[in-house]
Amino acid sequence: MNVQDPVGTVVTSDVMSNGTIGVHDGWTVDPNAFTVGAHQIDRAGAVTVDGVVYPTSHPSKSLALDHASNFSLVHVFIPPGHRAVTVAGYITFGVPQVDSSVSQLFDYVGILGEVTGGFAVLQLNNGADGVYALNLEASEGGTHHSANIVITPGATYWCVLKADFVGGTAYLNVYDATQRTLVGAVTTAMTTGEDAIMISMGNGEIGTASGATSYFENMVIDYTQGVFPLGPTGDPASTVTPRDINGDGRADVIWRQTATGDVGATLMTGAPVATAPTEIAPRVPLTWQIAGLGDLRSTPRRRRRVVDEWRGG
Repeated sequence: MNVQDPVGTVVTSDVMSNGTIGVHDGWTVDPNAFTVGAHQIDRAGAVTVDGVVYPTSHPSKSLALDHASNFSLVHVFIPPGHRAVTVAGYITFGVPQVDSSVSQLFDYVGILGEVTGGFAVLQLNNGADGVYALNLEASEGGTHHSANIVITPGATYWCVLKADFVGGTAYLNVYDATQRTLVGAVTTAMTTGEDAIMISMGNGEIGTASGATSYFENMVIDYTQGVFPLGPTGDPASTVTPRDINGDGRADVIWRQTATGDVGATLMTGAPVATAPTEIAPRVPLTWQIAGLGDLRSTPRRRRRVVDEWRGG
């Protein structure tokens, strides 16, 4: 699959194992480290972030890091001349069997500079002192660390890493992948004055390889636009049908979030925009043809239920 500039690049398992990505040289995969298969929350199709669609030719699969090999990496070289590089994607960090103070096992995503080897790395602190957290490590005449962003092993996060070799700052934003809310954002100083040359992800193991599988899904590389924080904006909500929900004689809007199946209603008060809060029924099957939302107690905005088929009575 080839994706032309300036759209950016989506990395799928098929591309990683068989193809080239955009205009750069393709991925090198350690076959002992990665297995490809559908994760339980596998993200299918294209990814839309900040209004930019990063396409994929088929539903994306997981890149699974099984921790069976030390220093297990997937990496790609990018063309010269790019000094603001962003990598983003859904990452599920597996639970290690021993903490990093013993084995120094950590999963990471890194962006490496061409001249001095300056870098910016998103890395997992695998349980030292019982705390699982992500932070930034970057070089700038030494090594710098950001504050921690505490996470839950086994949960999935939309992680965004940016290396800015012009401004000298590395950025990391971490979002809850389900709620699409910001979990944490940190920065640290980094090297300036050189091009980014390589992006890698995998396991920086020193010691015994161990732990549950980690997943890297729908990884996006953007070195042409330098966009940050790259979403996540989610899929657009589609309007299902207008209905008068609260009995004021005005047609209210019922909509469904394509990605999640969430159904909601926005009350129209006669103003040109909706002024009432949204009421949501979560994860309604996408196969349902939504007929309406009902106020079961005649108390507007309370106890609404989604109805997909009215049987009378």
